[in-house]
Amino acid sequence: MKNEKVIITREFTGYPIVDSLENLEFGRIYTTYNHDLFKPLSGNRGVDTGVVSDRALFYMGKISDGTFYHNVEHVKLNRRGQMIDGHNKDEALRRTKKPVNFMIYPQDEFNEGTVSDILNAVAEYNSINSGWQPTENYVSALMWKEPCAVAIDKLKTEVDNKFGLPITMFTPARIIALAIEDPKGLDGKKRTRKEYCDKKTADIINSPDFRTQIEFICNVLLLVKSQNPNIREWFVIRKLMPFIWYDKRNLRVVYHNLVKYGFKKLINTNMPGIKARVEDIIDKHITKGTVLHTWDKRLV
Repeated sequence: MKNEKVIITREFTGYPIVDSLENLEFGRIYTTYNHDLFKPLSGNRGVDTGVVSDRALFYMGKISDGTFYHNVEHVKLNRRGQMIDGHNKDEALRRTKKPVNFMIYPQDEFNEGTVSDILNAVAEYNSINSGWQPTENYVSALMWKEPCAVAIDKLKTEVDNKFGLPITMFTPARIIALAIEDPKGLDGKKRTRKEYCDKKTADIINSPDFRTQIEFICNVLLLVKSQNPNIREWFVIRKLMPFIWYDKRNLRVVYHNLVKYGFKKLINTNMPGIKARVEDIIDKHITKGTVLHTWDKRLV
């Protein structure tokens, strides 16, 4: 048939076959059947082995159906023999007893400093990899007890115990956005592993002022949900918090007016409708304040 797809695979690519990492050239591709030559980079993607089971199974499927590329570089190593990329491809090839192609990368960022430094460099290198999940950098940093990740974990536990809000509300990325006052980050974009290691951000998250802000946000989320169950509550926070940050709005006054003028009978519950309601409440009813007062529980 003219349109029949023909799949051709090559397991033997002409690269030198080796059984040791000794005396190999940097930047040259080699092939080995001995997968035990490679060391996992513990904590990469937030798992001890660096292997994400679903991704390994994905590549095994491609090997099985003949669409896996055997004639390319599969694994990147540093000078220590640690895999800085390709854990899942290597695992798939190991399980199917296939050879693996690898290259040793001599760049200092993959070889110098602590394991955490190397993990940060690897995460940055893979930052455009769509296969990485948004929380993997956070989990990796938490495994190594990095200060910002630990502060986030503590805060998330407090929020869950006190308010019972879904974990999806306070993603690690959103907490950093709130701490560094980043409006664009409120949509929950990925954060680098290095950001989860930052002590300055950790100090903000652990501060009483930030806890006051988080308590305000939690109460707003609960208020919005109670007034209109169809609203996507976080849309309100995305619009509201920049006013708080830039105009130093008084938290007690803001909450009082949200209670009074709020979101009841809001027909348009998508982002544009919520944005218009927040702007209306802010512009018409909330005066500027210069101090963020301690949260007043009597307003709840």
